[in-house]
Order: sequence, then structure tokens, then C-alpha cells
Amino acid sequence: MNWNIPKFKSFVVLTPSNIKEWKGNNIIAIPNPLSFESSNTSSLENKKIIVVGSHSYNKGYDLLLKVWENIEQKHSDWELNVYGKYDKNNTFVKMSDDMGLKNVKFHNPVKNIKDKYLESSIMLLTSRSEGFGMVLIEAMECGLPCVSFDCPSGPADIIKDGDDGFLIQPESINEMTEKLLLLIENKELRKTMGEHAKKNVKRFSPDNIVRLWDELFKSLINR
Repeated sequence: MNWNIPKFKSFVVLTPSNIKEWKGNNIIAIPNPLSFESSNTSSLENKKIIVVGSHSYNKGYDLLLKVWENIEQKHSDWELNVYGKYDKNNTFVKMSDDMGLKNVKFHNPVKNIKDKYLESSIMLLTSRSEGFGMVLIEAMECGLPCVSFDCPSGPADIIKDGDDGFLIQPESINEMTEKLLLLIENKELRKTMGEHAKKNVKRFSPDNIVRLWDELFKSLINR
């Protein structure tokens, strides 16, 4: 693919981070647009944390459960809700049971995922890698602060660390636990970050992303 890139007038990737993965002067980043818009915003009052994604090693659910073990010991009134397709061996459901976790709830994928974001107060992403991170911008559109491993590629191009969420050193269970506890125990910080998330995610609105494609197509016509 690197050999073929110079043959194109433009080569489009999803994030600025992706640009560094390729060789060429014709590479630009145009992100995915929001898949929905929400006129409502989470109250951030419910003691619920949400994770969205299929069960897999790449999604880091083994790391997620280790983080949650720390959280559950201190805040047994909070619950973790995981929405996504199960793997054939129910690996992480069994792991949760083996660890004796009480407040982890696994759910099949749902069509009304927006409603589930709106019922939640914090979004977690524990992936070892991402193509972009659609679940992050979906959660932000619902006013949720996000805590994510700074994995390649996507989270660092979406989350403004310390402003609308936290970026965590990859696979650092202790750091993710620390930041998650900070949001759980500080309602005002949670709400401030949620407000910033709702505002900052507008750069991924369909209108803004379509404009980027329109500008690209017009520039190609003029070359």
C-alpha cells in the first residue's frame, strides 16, 4: 500500500495519528462523523459506567476487569455495563465470575445504544488498539466524560486529556483506576468534563465532516 500511495492524488486516513503510519506527502486525515446526534444529555447522576465493544483480547476486557476489581472494592454501589457481542467461549464472563465480581453486567448489542449512554455517567475504553474510536464520540455526544487507554490510533485525536476526559498510558491498570476514581468521587469534575465533551465533539458532526470531504473533492477537481 505504501508503494501505491504516490499514485493517488490524495490518500485519506481517519486520524492525524494515522498519517504517521504511512509514507507520502499526499496523505490527509478525515475522521468518521457522529453516527447520531442527541438533543439530550446525561445527568451524570447514575452510578453506571459503560463500555461498548465486542468481546475480544484487542478490546482489553481482561484489563477492564482488573480495573473494575479495584473500583468495586471502594465503590460497591457503582456498576459496570458492557454492551457487545460475546466471544464463543464467554471468556470475559467466566473471568468476571472467577474474580468474584458482583457489579459487572454483560449485555448483547442493543439498537438503542444512545439510550444506554444517556443512562450512564462515565465511558471507559480499554482497547489495545483502535481504528478510530466511534464509541468515544458517541458517548461524548451524550455528555459523558471518557477514560481511555492512549492506544493506537484514535483516542488521542478525540479526547482532550484533562479537559473532556483522560488518556491513560496503555495497559496501565493503576493509572486508569486512579482517574476513574477521581471521576466517581468528584461529581463537579465529572459534570464539567461532560459539558466539555458535549461541546468538543461537535467537530465530528456530519456537517463538519461532509464539509471536509467537499473541500477535498473540489481541490482534486482543480488540480
